[in-house]
Amino acid sequence: MGRLPYLKVESSGAESARRRLLSLGLFDYGREVLKEGSFVLLPLSGKADVEGGEVVLRDSVPVRRKPSSLKAALSGVLTENEISLIPSSYSVVGDIALLELPEELRPKRSAIGEAVLSVFPHINVVAMKVGAVDTEYRVPSFEVVAGQNRTRTVHVEHGCRFNVDVAEAYFTPRLGTERLRVANLVKDGERVLVLFAGVGPYPVIIAKKRRPCEVVAVELNPKAVSLMRENVVLNKVDVNVVEGDARAVTPALGLFDRVVMPLPKTAGDFLDVVFPAVKKGGVVHFYMFAGSASEAAKKVHDLTAGFGRKVGILASVECGSFNPSLSRFCVDFTVY
Repeated sequence: MGRLPYLKVESSGAESARRRLLSLGLFDYGREVLKEGSFVLLPLSGKADVEGGEVVLRDSVPVRRKPSSLKAALSGVLTENEISLIPSSYSVVGDIALLELPEELRPKRSAIGEAVLSVFPHINVVAMKVGAVDTEYRVPSFEVVAGQNRTRTVHVEHGCRFNVDVAEAYFTPRLGTERLRVANLVKDGERVLVLFAGVGPYPVIIAKKRRPCEVVAVELNPKAVSLMRENVVLNKVDVNVVEGDARAVTPALGLFDRVVMPLPKTAGDFLDVVFPAVKKGGVVHFYMFAGSASEAAKKVHDLTAGFGRKVGILASVECGSFNPSLSRFCVDFTVY
């Protein structure tokens, strides 16, 4: 491009000068703003005389335009067939993008990760799921493939901040809307039990939004418990964090107005210890995988039939897909 005109101004006055150039139609969007020591050089669209600074000539630097999409960023890096295998969505926890790539794309994981960074400026880490979920603590194995080499971040949800380490504790951002739904159902003064609490998103949001008398959160994974305790302090809420197996510790915790059970694969295995902990007229939020809302409600009736207490279904809410034939549901039911 050669040497082109810039308006050289002190850094302290750069923003007001930029706005003035914009109002005069003299700001050149096609070139980068430059810095020289304590000065800022604003690109001019012509050799106009402009007050408030010195017009200088400098070698031009074109604006670096980011790709419009991930597929555009990977054009020329992957074949069209490989691009077609890129997942249409992925989870973002704080500033970490979590990818699940098919086996065919794993040799290209670094290039794909760099492409994610180039398209989404708020992402600083790209991690790829590389192993099965740990059966005891529900934690997937991740490998950082691009960006900063870390797995810890701060995730913001509904005005709450959560310290999360995706390699140490299970956390899904995809339940954010569902967590707020449950929190909004809690009445002031209730005693609430959250089992399988992870790093604390349910108990912290409930305690922050509803201010019940007491929130008790139970979690088995000691690293998740440590993060949850950090998050209780970070959000200035009152949550009683209990480390241990839900089956072992629940009987000693007393009676509750509401119990949250966000463990869709195996929550049914804990209903026998939950039912004695629910007050008459109390509510359970029970998560499971099912093909439809009606199927989920029927499963709850079947699972609770042998506990000697009646249940009344309040709602069966779909809150995410698991695979093409199964979705995650929360069945809200009253225990009498």
